[in-house]
Amino acid sequence: MDGCAQFKAHSQVRLFLNVRWGGLVGGKRRVRTDEQVSRPGLPVWQPTEPFAAWSVEPLESLPGGLIITDGQGLIQEADHAAGVLLQTSQHRMAGRRLDSFVVPESQADFTARLERAQQWGKVYEWKTTFHQRKGKPLQAEVTVTAAPDPKAGATRLRWLIRNISEHDPELVLQKAHQELEQRMREHTRQLIVANQKLADEIEQRKNAENALRKTHESLEKRVHKRTAELAIANEMLQNELAERRRAQDAAARRTHQLAALHEATAALLTTLDLETLLGQILDAATGAIPAAQKGMLHLVARDTGQLEMRAFIGYTNPRIRKLSVQSSKGYMARAVNTRKPLLIDNLQKDPENRGNRRFPDGVSARSVIVAPLLLENQALGAISLDSSEESAFVDDDLRLLVTFAATATAAIRNAQLHAEVQKLAITDSLTNLYNQRGFFELGRREVERARRFGRPLSAIMVDIDLFKEVNDTYGHSAGDQVLRLVAQRIEEITREVDILGRYGGDEFAILLSETDLATACSLANRLRDLITGESVAAGETLITISVSLGVAHATPD
Repeated sequence: MDGCAQFKAHSQVRLFLNVRWGGLVGGKRRVRTDEQVSRPGLPVWQPTEPFAAWSVEPLESLPGGLIITDGQGLIQEADHAAGVLLQTSQHRMAGRRLDSFVVPESQADFTARLERAQQWGKVYEWKTTFHQRKGKPLQAEVTVTAAPDPKAGATRLRWLIRNISEHDPELVLQKAHQELEQRMREHTRQLIVANQKLADEIEQRKNAENALRKTHESLEKRVHKRTAELAIANEMLQNELAERRRAQDAAARRTHQLAALHEATAALLTTLDLETLLGQILDAATGAIPAAQKGMLHLVARDTGQLEMRAFIGYTNPRIRKLSVQSSKGYMARAVNTRKPLLIDNLQKDPENRGNRRFPDGVSARSVIVAPLLLENQALGAISLDSSEESAFVDDDLRLLVTFAATATAAIRNAQLHAEVQKLAITDSLTNLYNQRGFFELGRREVERARRFGRPLSAIMVDIDLFKEVNDTYGHSAGDQVLRLVAQRIEEITREVDILGRYGGDEFAILLSETDLATACSLANRLRDLITGESVAAGETLITISVSLGVAHATPD
C-alpha cells in the first residue's frame, strides 16, 4: 500500500490544503478561505493570508504523507500517512527536526535544499532517502512549499513525502536485470537437461541397436538369468510369508498368554486360604503356558529352610509330595539360591543336573522353566513347569512365568500373613495352645463330624490346683511358668490330631477325636501322673504342681 492509500485508510477526517501544489495535483478545484486544518492529536493552525486566497485539492488526491514544520525544519504537525512511511507515531514526530529522519549521507543536501525552499518561497521538489526504524531505507520524493505566517511572524514549510522505492528507475532496471539473468539461467539449465536427454537417447538407441545384433544364445542366457532371479525372488517371498506367519502366530500366542495372565491374576484375588491359593497358582500358570504339561510349587519352610512341595498339577501319583528337595541340589534349589529364573531345554544335558529327573508316575521331565518367588530380597520358594518334550519352552514362556510369579508371590505372602493373623487370633500367646475362641471354633467342627458319622469323641478338663495362691505368693511370673509347664506336658502326651486349648486362667481343655471314654480316662490318669510332682523355681523356692482332671464323653443326642 503506498502513502496515499495508507492515509486514506487511517484518516479520521478530511484534510484540505490551502497550498497550490504547482501542478502536482489535479482534479476539480475548490476555494476555501475560512477553513482550518483540523486533525486529532495535532495543534490547530488557523490559515492566514496569503494562504486564504490559494485554491486547494481534496486530500484523497495526495500521493504521500503530509508534514508541517517551521522555517528551521522543526516538525509541528504530521498526518498518519507520514507516520506510516517513517514507521513512527505522530506524537513522536512532533518537536523533532525533519532532517533527523534523513540518512546521514543525505542530511547536508537536505538542509541546503530546506534553506533554498525557505528563501525562494515557492514549490521545491527533489529526491532523498529517509531511514526507518525497521526494514530498508525509504526512497522518497519530497515536495516542499514555503509560506509566511503573519500571526507567528515566521515562515512555515509544508512537506509532501511520497514513496518512490517501487518506482525508482534504477531499482526497476536492477530488478528487470535480475529477472532476465534468472530466466537466462533457467533457459541454460533446460538446454543442458535437454542436451543430456538427447545424449542419453542417442546412447540408448546405440545400445538398442547393439542389443538387436546379439545372438539367440545371448537372449537365452538372459532368459535363464531372469528365471533364476524370479526363483530367488519367489524363495525370498516364501520366506517373508513364513516369517509373517510366525510373527502372527507369536502375536496370537502373546495375546493368549496376556489374556491368561490377566485371568490368572484375577483368580489369585479370590481367596486368602494358602492351600487353595497354591493350587490356583499352578492351574493359572499351566493354563497361560500351553507347552506346560505338569507343574510344581515349592515353598521354603521357615523352621528348616528346606524346600517343601506344597502343590502340584499333572502328576497322578500322590507320592510326589514325599519327594524332598535339598537346599543345595536340583534346579528348584538353584533358582531359589541364585534368585534367577531358569530355562532348561534338556535336563539330561544340563551339567548341573545328574541325569534326567524321574517322578513316581514314571514320566520324565525333559525341559523345564523355573521362576523363583521373590519378595524384595527374600525367596519364598519357586514355581516350575515341566514338559516331556525337549525344548518345549521359549524365552517368552519364561518371561510370562516370571511376570506371573511376581503377582503370585504377593498373593502367597498375603495368604501367609492372613493365616498368621488368624492363628494369632485363636492362639494363647503364653502357652501356644488354642485360646477359648480357637478351641470352640475347632471343637465345634469335631462335634459336628462325630455326630454326623457316629464317631466317638471325648474331652478332658484340666485344672491347676491352688494356682491363685501361687500367683498371690510368688507373683504372676511364677504362675506363667506353671502354665507353660502344664501346657508342655499336655502336648507331650496327646496326639497331633487332638485339639488343645487354654480354657480359662488356670484351666485347660483337651478334645480327643476317635476316642472312647475308657481311653480318655486312661489318658487323664497318665497326664495327672506326669504332672504330679513337677515343680518350677520361684527364686530359691520350688513350687510343686498338681492338677485335677475331669473326663466327658459325647453321646449321640
